[in-house]
Amino acid sequence: MTDVIDLRGSGIVARAGLEAPVQKGVASLERLSELFETGHDGLAADMLRKRNNSNPTNEGLEMAVNMRDNFTESEMRRWFRELERQDVNLSETLLDFKFNLFSEADPAVAANTAFQLYESGILNDASKMEASEMLLECGSPDKAILMIGSIENIEFRVAASQLAAASAKAIKNIESQADAWRLIADRFGVQDADLLIAASRMYSAGRHTEVIDLLAERDSDELDRSLGLLLARSYFTVEEYDNCLNVSRSMLERHPDDQDVLRLIIRSKRRQGDVGDEEAFQALSRSLELGTIHPEDAYRLARTLVENEDWETASKAIDAVFSGNGYEINERHIVLKSRILVESGREKEARDWLISNDEGDSVSITRALASILHRMRDDEGALEARRRVLENDPHDTGIRRGVCTSLLRLGRLEEAMLESKEIIQILPTDASAWDVLIETLARMGREQETDSAWEEVLDMSWDNPEGLLLAVEICLRFDWANRLDWILRSRLNIHRSRETNAEIHHMMMQKGRFDLSKMFEKYLGPRSTESSRIARSLEIDLGATPHSIMEHADRNFSQTESVILEHLIRSGEGTTSYEAEGESVLILTSSLNAGGAERQAILTGAGLRNQGWKSTIGVDRIDAQHSGETLQSMAESLDLNVIEFRDVNLESEEADELIQLHANILSNLRPIERVRSECIIRMILKTRPCIIHAWQDAMIYPAAIANFIVGSNALIGSVRSLNPDEKSLLYGRKRPYLRKSLQILCKAEGFRLLNNSQAGRESYSRWLEIPEEEICVIRNGVMDDGGRGVDLKHILDIPVDSELIGGVFRLVPEKRPLLWVDSAWECIKNRKDAFAVIIGEGRMRKEVESRIHEIGANGKIILHGFREDASKCYDSFDVTLLTSSTEGLPNVLIESQARGVPVVSTNVGGVNESLSDGSTGILLKDEDIGTIKSALTLILDDWDMNDTSGACRSFIEQKFGMERMARDTKEAYESLLSSM
Repeated sequence: MTDVIDLRGSGIVARAGLEAPVQKGVASLERLSELFETGHDGLAADMLRKRNNSNPTNEGLEMAVNMRDNFTESEMRRWFRELERQDVNLSETLLDFKFNLFSEADPAVAANTAFQLYESGILNDASKMEASEMLLECGSPDKAILMIGSIENIEFRVAASQLAAASAKAIKNIESQADAWRLIADRFGVQDADLLIAASRMYSAGRHTEVIDLLAERDSDELDRSLGLLLARSYFTVEEYDNCLNVSRSMLERHPDDQDVLRLIIRSKRRQGDVGDEEAFQALSRSLELGTIHPEDAYRLARTLVENEDWETASKAIDAVFSGNGYEINERHIVLKSRILVESGREKEARDWLISNDEGDSVSITRALASILHRMRDDEGALEARRRVLENDPHDTGIRRGVCTSLLRLGRLEEAMLESKEIIQILPTDASAWDVLIETLARMGREQETDSAWEEVLDMSWDNPEGLLLAVEICLRFDWANRLDWILRSRLNIHRSRETNAEIHHMMMQKGRFDLSKMFEKYLGPRSTESSRIARSLEIDLGATPHSIMEHADRNFSQTESVILEHLIRSGEGTTSYEAEGESVLILTSSLNAGGAERQAILTGAGLRNQGWKSTIGVDRIDAQHSGETLQSMAESLDLNVIEFRDVNLESEEADELIQLHANILSNLRPIERVRSECIIRMILKTRPCIIHAWQDAMIYPAAIANFIVGSNALIGSVRSLNPDEKSLLYGRKRPYLRKSLQILCKAEGFRLLNNSQAGRESYSRWLEIPEEEICVIRNGVMDDGGRGVDLKHILDIPVDSELIGGVFRLVPEKRPLLWVDSAWECIKNRKDAFAVIIGEGRMRKEVESRIHEIGANGKIILHGFREDASKCYDSFDVTLLTSSTEGLPNVLIESQARGVPVVSTNVGGVNESLSDGSTGILLKDEDIGTIKSALTLILDDWDMNDTSGACRSFIEQKFGMERMARDTKEAYESLLSSM
């Protein structure tokens, strides 16, 4: 496998040592070295060429480099490329030669070779600059940037910085480019012209802290919009929300409508938990105005606006939620929109909206629908919706309470009672359930069962502190101060605990019952700091001295509402009243739903106009019961100006400023009183009356608050019937502050209290502990135009000569429609061609229908429903029957007699003043069905109808003429104004 080679000639051995064995076809490097050393360059070159062509190595290439004059550059480049293909690491000498060899022929190879030299650490800064330029030109900017970053010589700093920037810009990969710009920032600093590209590449690579390092030291006011956004967004991403806000605020000063900046503020505030603060609110609101708000932000804004009760803007915000393309809508958005619609006075839209989105699987939507139906007085619908919720969760006591309320409204008292007992079975200490049970039993007249229910509560109050707290809560809800006193005296010795005593104090203070908390200090000891803070908070809002509320709270019967009223009266003394129009009155009532008090409010307005006064009727809602049964057309026929509290035309800057000025005070009121007070303020400033006439208990308090805030100072309060404590167990409990508030008002200059009956006058005199003379009696008036009445017998399709007992009243418990049906049936069931009819609607309709069917009176006792012209139906009656449990001065009796029809009525309230017993009607001595039957029979059989009709008309004309009522009212106004 070896040959003997004669270097001097063929086959001749010239000298020793020149013969050597070699591998066939390839000489060893040692042999080749000897040949070169001995001057046999041609032979050695041929043999080395053969070796490198077949299998180039580092050593073989080094020999070729050393003897490079024997080889062409092309050969050398080929051998280098082969080694490069084999990924052979070259020595520094070879790298240096390779760089020069390829510099012109193949700059890319030369550039990569230079990078290898750089990695070996043998390049100087000048070579690095040259090599970096070559790398950049050859498409290796990432290698160029690394090489540039190692340049230390300050002479090359500017050129290196420029070359580095060019290299960074040439890099395609985002991560690598971000690395490049970070290196540039650290070694040379990024030039202003390159800041945006550097920061954006860092941001895109997720290097948010590097963006901050790059930009944070610069004045944020000098950063343009793009750089500012990158910095703010980077702060946001690394959760430095304060810094994000600072940068965003600076940008917002220069770009106030920049949606990206606004959104950063919104998101930062959200992360900080400050979504409700003013800055977040302003950013959200501005985004909404620009029409660029994100749906989720619009939802959050809508929630804030709902809390602020800005329903108009909330409506725009929620609409923006639903207009967002690709945004996932869920039940929370649907329910919020329904609430906004409701509070905007668009209940029907809200109902239809929920129905259209109710697929039957969302408890939240069904709950909201039930609430709206309840508000709209669609109690059957609300009941059905609540039943659906209970199918999913039968233990939902909140929904069961709603079921109770619906049943109560529908007059299905028995069912309401049973439902409340179901709640109590689930949660024995549920105060609301006991509340409903006691109220229901009281409405049903089941005194013994009412007492039994209360005794059950009392029994629990012995057992544990929870039972005691339940009993206290019930006493507070029903305003049972005497019972509360006894409970505390007897139970606290058993449940002696500082925590229990503190909780009872807190319950009283939260309900604004400062009087009770002070009164029962003797049992409960001192209040906790938390409870005392409630009174102190109110003192701060009123600008009162510390401890002034609680100091004599027991003697002053101080409650939140009475304290606020007294403060407003005192603070208004000596101030100049607002500028009012002469002889003008604003009559305030809760609604125009068909009722006696509402009818009298309308007639008063019409009568005063005939007396030369300008009258406006302000109503909370025209149809508060959502029943469609209103006196609106009556008011329109009399050409009266009727304005609802929430009429947008009442808005004014003057009202807004005044309400805002008193916002802290108003915020302490119960929601219904606060809203009504604010609405009345707007209405007063719009109509500028010289007299404000509040109709019924519920309207007097908010009217008084508005009156003294505005400074009108001339207020009339008309109460009807008996005082709340004498009406029923339930009547006064909703406004326990009313008695003290009326006492305060009666002592105030510029207030007069009216009642429509002597019985009512005496009742309120006793209740308020004031002389009867301080209450003026102005009896109801009746408007009889003498026109033709309605032929009801023809409408009902009963014989023209038949006897007809009539009733005009709402089907509600206090009117006792079941007693009416039973009594009328007892009278007519054995009489030929005798009928009875009820004109009116109400929540007890189904119960009344069931009773009529049960006693077999179908076709004989007729439920005709509501008629707005009910006052013209009396002509068809032979006698009018009223069986109420409580009344003021009932219009139905007055109107019936005005049409010449006698009446029969229970002896309640001012009924005895509204008829001439034995002449124009019969005042019942008791409420027995037999007694009522006898009275009806006596009139039908024994009274001369012509004489009776004349007596009725004469009695009403003398005592209840509309002109007389208007004249008396006008005189009351003038008397009040002259006394001021």
